[in-house]
Amino acid sequence: MSKLIHVLLIVVLAMLLFTGVISAQPMTGGFQGTVVAGGNSLPNGTVISAWINGEKVADTETENSEYSLFIHGDYSEKTVAFKVGKYEAEQTGTWTRGETITVNLSINSWPFQCEFYGQVTVDGQYVDDGTEISAWIDSAKVQTTTTVDSMYSLVVPGNYTGKAVAFKVDAHFATQIIEWQRGEAIETNLVVSLGPLICGFYGTVTLNGSSVPTGTDVSAWIDGLKVQNTSSGSGTYALNIPGDYTGKVMSFKVAGQAAKETAVWVRGGNRQAPLNAITTGPPGVTVSLSAQELEPGDEFTLTVTVDPNGHGISGGEIDLLSLDSDVIEVLLDKVKPGTLLGSDPIEGKKNKSDTGSSENLEYAIARKGETPVPASTGTFAVIGLRIKGGAKAGRYAIPNAIILTDENFKNLDFDPPTVSIKVVGNSLPGDLNGDESVGLADLAILASAYGTTTGATDFRADADLNSNNEVDLGDLAILAGNWGLQENQV
Repeated sequence: MSKLIHVLLIVVLAMLLFTGVISAQPMTGGFQGTVVAGGNSLPNGTVISAWINGEKVADTETENSEYSLFIHGDYSEKTVAFKVGKYEAEQTGTWTRGETITVNLSINSWPFQCEFYGQVTVDGQYVDDGTEISAWIDSAKVQTTTTVDSMYSLVVPGNYTGKAVAFKVDAHFATQIIEWQRGEAIETNLVVSLGPLICGFYGTVTLNGSSVPTGTDVSAWIDGLKVQNTSSGSGTYALNIPGDYTGKVMSFKVAGQAAKETAVWVRGGNRQAPLNAITTGPPGVTVSLSAQELEPGDEFTLTVTVDPNGHGISGGEIDLLSLDSDVIEVLLDKVKPGTLLGSDPIEGKKNKSDTGSSENLEYAIARKGETPVPASTGTFAVIGLRIKGGAKAGRYAIPNAIILTDENFKNLDFDPPTVSIKVVGNSLPGDLNGDESVGLADLAILASAYGTTTGATDFRADADLNSNNEVDLGDLAILAGNWGLQENQV
């Protein structure tokens, strides 16, 4: 009997010891492994979440495309599903108490998009259905949607990793600014506080680089109309603009001179806007010729030089209009920009046309990048021209039209100058050597260029007596018709 009691005591003791071992195991099960999308690694910080029976029970973030997470509770033999960001992984695992199980996760792809969703309120009130919600990155609108039941869902495709996303509810910015994260769905409830129907601007004021004296007039303009003005104090200003100009661009003037800066009116805002103005006047535009008196066949240049007079110059156009096609020829390959618009401006139109009685040139150029204010004085364009071989002596105008645009792409007002040239010689057609007679020496010159056309290296424009851009039988006929004549016989 005593032996049986002894055995029972040993069994009971063993059971107690075994129960103690079981109870010592923590109520935790873990998972770890790699994470890939379409076979590619994922960026650090990608959210990995674990789900049991449709409820999220744990989450973590990746590092070097690996994860490790622990699920606390009692989920014995429960199946664990996983999500990579918002996308379900192909793999599942089984929760096991006290163990960390390796489950390598994968999804088909990791799209270049980020989704934002949530509620929208304006001044504490839910918005109406159809209210426009837009996302903005680097001051540019990248996506829009509309609300349903005061909720929105907006997917922003692209690759804006690390970029800040701002939101507008209709024309008003929400207070929320969220970082774009590839492949994520981020709940973002948008809140707009409109505030009173007034917007304030304040800051420092300079004119021609110096602080303005106290009492200098500072005015605000919208759509070309003055909406408010004030007086500066100690080189600063403060100006409140009542009304409702939501989304309107505000320009400013300092002592009547336009400031470089503009700002957007925002309801209830109080915005810092330093103002820097420069005294401006009409730009000074000069047109110069490389020669004033020319003979048939001579090439020359017309140069347009601009003194911006306080303005920025972003681009422009020069047109030579109704040039006498019997006298002046445009050399299109010698039409080029100057230094005014930087070292590598953009060339737009570059066309010449011939109506039969007149030749015209259209040439437009623009600056690349930001326009300095004021721009430095420089050459706008250089135009290559040539006097045709059959040109008669006399004075000829070179009518021109010049357009210049400022830093805001607005046309500047000025009076473009006109120029003229004097063609000398060639009152005796066929006198190619200038000895005031037509003879063998002139025939030799024409023969050396015979058959050539304009653009050829051995073409002689002075031998093109009929101005058809070719030295041919027509020119020989003109020379023969004047054979033996002298200047005083014409």
